[in-house]
Amino acid sequence: MTTHTASHPVSHQVRLTRRPSVDPSRDDFTVARVPVPPLADGQVLVRNTHLALGAVMRGLILGSAAPLPAYPVGDALFGPAVGRVVDSTVPDLRAGQWVRHRSGWRDLAWGPAAGFAPLDTATLPDPVAHLLPGPVADVGMRAAAGVRAGDTVLVTGAAGSVGSLAGQVARLLGASRVIGTAGGADKAAWAETVLGYDRVLDHRVSDLGVSLAAEVPDGLDAVFDTVGGTQLETAVALTRPRARIALCGSLASQFGDGDRGLHLDPSVVIGSRLTLAGFVPADHPELVAAWPDRLATWLAEGRFHLPVHRAEAVGDEPLQAAVDGILDLFAGRTRGTVVVYLDDAHR
Repeated sequence: MTTHTASHPVSHQVRLTRRPSVDPSRDDFTVARVPVPPLADGQVLVRNTHLALGAVMRGLILGSAAPLPAYPVGDALFGPAVGRVVDSTVPDLRAGQWVRHRSGWRDLAWGPAAGFAPLDTATLPDPVAHLLPGPVADVGMRAAAGVRAGDTVLVTGAAGSVGSLAGQVARLLGASRVIGTAGGADKAAWAETVLGYDRVLDHRVSDLGVSLAAEVPDGLDAVFDTVGGTQLETAVALTRPRARIALCGSLASQFGDGDRGLHLDPSVVIGSRLTLAGFVPADHPELVAAWPDRLATWLAEGRFHLPVHRAEAVGDEPLQAAVDGILDLFAGRTRGTVVVYLDDAHR
């Protein structure tokens, strides 16, 4: 077996020091210095440049995201990241090559080459574009919600990581009216002015059922739901016959905001012939494979916006930006996808 000596021998990694019972805080995390071992055959070493943070991580930290496994206390956290190969023992991954992987929350990552996917930077030159959950929004709108020309569409969580993309996809599929919900007037206004929603309702202050009914007097043809709970209930009550509902997330339960959970009347679902479909992008590999070309075209035409909340790495401990970024996300202070910038190359 051959080995390579890493040129950067120490990896800085964010670890969970204890499992919080309610809201995570800075004290629940620490940044550890971990020696990088020599690479064994079939392994690569990558310097991460950008990390993506998501709302689902709250459940992984609290241990409440079943059926997903919780982050183990004492171990480095994980999540989506992109970076460049520093060292490699495999011919298919060369030094300098861009890759995407799941070993985020650290500046240096290493492991079997199979865990690092090369990026098509010829199609999408910006590495951040490869981190956003575009395939989730695209698969959900096309395959699960079946959005078509002329539809009236609702997206719950319109200013979130997925919702900020889903509304744009619905419009590009021909939806005639795209409505959203968001937590806060500033987020609602941002989703309207930047993302092109026709109307976004602040679910925190309005009677959502009354407000949404006024916006869609003829009902909803499709729903892309990232929240669940009472927001999904409200949407179902306002659907037209044979409406399609894509179930993408359950933020209401993940964030423990007092939502009592989802209560649907089966007779409504049956009588209106509604379709409620859970999905994951892997269900439709052909759509996932087509996403980079589709996004590149929309970006070139100026018809798509990449909504990113930048968490800037500054000071002596750049990984602290990941901790601050996730706490901002949990507190509702972010819009779009939270991306931690660890490298100056693509700022």
